[in-house]
Amino acid sequence: MTVRILFFIVSLLVVAPLSHPATSKDLSALERGETLGSLRVANLYADSHGNIVAAKFRDIRSGAPVYLLQIETVPQAFMWVNTPPDSNAGVAHALEHLLAGKGTKGRYANLLSEMSLSRSAAATTDDFNFYSFASGSGVDGFYQEFRAWLDAIYRPDFTDLEAEREFYHFGIAYDPATKKRELVEKGSVYDEMQTGQAIYDFYFALNKLAFGKNSPFGFYNSGVPDEMRHVFPTDIRRFHQEHYRLRPSTGFIFALNSKEDPFKFLRGVSQELNRFEDSRPQQGIPDEVPNRGVLLSCPRRTWARFNDGCQQRTRGDAT
Repeated sequence: MTVRILFFIVSLLVVAPLSHPATSKDLSALERGETLGSLRVANLYADSHGNIVAAKFRDIRSGAPVYLLQIETVPQAFMWVNTPPDSNAGVAHALEHLLAGKGTKGRYANLLSEMSLSRSAAATTDDFNFYSFASGSGVDGFYQEFRAWLDAIYRPDFTDLEAEREFYHFGIAYDPATKKRELVEKGSVYDEMQTGQAIYDFYFALNKLAFGKNSPFGFYNSGVPDEMRHVFPTDIRRFHQEHYRLRPSTGFIFALNSKEDPFKFLRGVSQELNRFEDSRPQQGIPDEVPNRGVLLSCPRRTWARFNDGCQQRTRGDAT
């Protein structure tokens, strides 16, 4: 994880300005251990000409790493959360979708980005989720978007119904040929993973041989349909509660135009992080999953008929 983040930083440094005169806005004025708000300077990075074009900080309260890159660009933010899997259930993948677009907060963050002529993206990798945006309305608009994304990511308000519909649920499909209704499996995340079943089986099997059967790299973080069927909203909320906290396993990379004042920018970032230092979920998580219900286990994986005599099983049982 650390190696990949550092590789990303070095890649961006390659496109940094070749040279610029030292000013009061220059990162070279920083010293190790100096603080800007709640951010303490850890490292400075130079380009091939010896100019300081990037810096690493540590949030004093949470220990979260914060990187700032000075490049010719609009203000950008890349936020990651370590989400090491312990199964192929794809819970981290569920949160990628839900936090970046569901609930009032997720929809607001997306709408704000569109209204600000900004661009955003989110993805699930082998061991972390990331959320990013590039502000189309300058530094002033950046803070408003940053606050909205932090609120959506660390204090989400998506409902259980949204979680089920986005991840996995049963719906009704009508077959015009037979004029019968069928019970079908649905869900944006589930449908996405249906298209590539088993293509990484050997890869993860080899990872388990190399790193151990319980290694996070032996599981598919995006999810495997057979295991995704047994996930409930409570599982998703519990995973969020365990991993989505400001701490060393979460981090931020910011890109700022070299003409902007990096010290003022970093103080603004520090103030925004202050709001989410003790993030807590807004909805409680029960110890037990209520009313697991009854599903139909049928020969066909993608749907189940009401009248084909399929064997009943309780949701959560092994397939």
